[in-house]
Amino acid sequence: MPSQNASLDNSISRVESTADAFEILSLLTLLPTRQIAQGVWSGALQKDMHAIAHELELGNIENTPEMHESFPYAANEEDVLEEMRRAYTALFTHPKKPLVAITEMSFVDEKAHAKISSSAFLNEAALHAEACYKKSGFALSNETSREPGDHMGIELEFLAKVHINLATALINEDEEQQQRWAERIKEFNSHMRTWGIDFFEACRNTAPNAFYAWAASFGSSFMRAYLS
Repeated sequence: MPSQNASLDNSISRVESTADAFEILSLLTLLPTRQIAQGVWSGALQKDMHAIAHELELGNIENTPEMHESFPYAANEEDVLEEMRRAYTALFTHPKKPLVAITEMSFVDEKAHAKISSSAFLNEAALHAEACYKKSGFALSNETSREPGDHMGIELEFLAKVHINLATALINEDEEQQQRWAERIKEFNSHMRTWGIDFFEACRNTAPNAFYAWAASFGSSFMRAYLS
C-alpha cells in the first residue's frame, strides 16, 4: 500500500532529522572540538542545520551570519576554534559568572532565585536523568562523565541516541522496540519541558558572538516545534 509506505517513510525521516538536531545541539553545548570548528569554518555545519530546519518545517530560521560577523578575528580553523571556546567559556563555564547555567538544576535555581543552590550531582534533575540513561542502557562517556547528568549537552546527546533507536525500530517495523523507545522519550521529555526553550532563549539573548546567537535561535525554534 503506497500511501502507508509513504507515511512510514515520512515518519522515519522526521525522527532521523530530530535525532540529527539533538546531536548538533548537543555538540554545540559541549566544549567545542576541532572537528566542530572545521564544520563551522567550512559552513558544512550551518548547511546541515538549515537542511534539518527545512525537513522539520521549523519556519523562518534566521540566515546564518557571515563568517566575519561570527568570528571577526578568525583567519583559519584554529582561530574559529579559539573564538568558539572563548564564547563557550563566557556563556557556560566562566569561573565567576557564566551567562547561562549549563545544567538543568542550576538553571532552574537561578530562574527561581533560589537562596540555596542545589547540589551539582545529587539533585532531582541529575539523578532522574542518570536513571533514564541507565534504564536505556547508556553510560556517560569518559569525556562527559565529570559533568552532572543534567548537563544540557548530555541530555541532548541522550535524546539523539534514543531517537536514532526509535528510527531503527521504525525501519525494522519492530512494534515492541518502537513502544520501548517512545516510552523512554516521553519519560525524558519532562527535562526538556522544564528548561529546553528557556535555555536556548537565554543563550540567544546573551551569546557573545553572532554564531552562538544564531545556533541558539535554531535551538529555540526546534525545541518549540519538538515540544508542541
